[in-house]
Amino acid sequence: MDATPLGRGLNGWPFVRYKAKIDVIRLLMGIGYERAIEYPWVLRALEASTGQRVIDVGSGNSVFPLYLHATTGAIVHCIDFDKSVLRLRGYAEKCGLGDAVRDGGLVIHQIASLPLPYDDGFFDGLTCVSTIEHSPEDSDTATMRELMRVVKKGGRLAFSVPIAATHQDVFIDADVYDRSYTGAPVFYERHYDSRTIRSRLIDPSGARLLALDAFGEPGFEFGRRVAYRAGIGMGGLLKPFRWAMPFFAHRFIQAVPIERPPLRSFCCFALQK
Repeated sequence: MDATPLGRGLNGWPFVRYKAKIDVIRLLMGIGYERAIEYPWVLRALEASTGQRVIDVGSGNSVFPLYLHATTGAIVHCIDFDKSVLRLRGYAEKCGLGDAVRDGGLVIHQIASLPLPYDDGFFDGLTCVSTIEHSPEDSDTATMRELMRVVKKGGRLAFSVPIAATHQDVFIDADVYDRSYTGAPVFYERHYDSRTIRSRLIDPSGARLLALDAFGEPGFEFGRRVAYRAGIGMGGLLKPFRWAMPFFAHRFIQAVPIERPPLRSFCCFALQK
């Protein structure tokens, strides 16, 4: 794929330190293993500036949109189907961003469904970290087109999605967001390969591909063997050290070929409308 790499010198520590502004519990919870690479990559690709309007799609209770507003001065809209996004109002107050919430510099909004409640071309930029892959069936392509709709011509969009050597749809025996488990496996997420990331996301966007980087663990698989291993990883023995995920991510996650990614790989890409 003809695109500029942006993956050099990524640093996840500033996002962890920013969580200390919320409280000690949030600091100790850290930002997640892959997020230590995804957050700085997406922030760098977006190139947001003061006064620009940016929408962060799938915010949940992530520190990312708060950090984005605080460090760039952009007007940030945090959007999610899940009610966890509403926690960002309390987090914003603790971070000293309460005035931004009250004066519209930071907008936190739970929505029930698409389409997004915005006019065409309303935003200068858009971020979507590890979210669009959860769109079931063929709705990821329709979602991409809807996200493009709300960004103005010339605006940037930055994404991260999981990837695999061969495309895979992942189903689990549990409730997933608004989809209930009734005995049959429920769609959880999609792992794109080098072909389907093009055919399902990039090409249907109609946008220009600015940058694309694939990341994985070509050496020791810390994510699979430690971070996400039951009883050992971030929910087990490693839980007191979740704040240190950037240390491990910077050590074990490296740029990999998108055509031959190892297990637990992901891709970050940026588009310009």
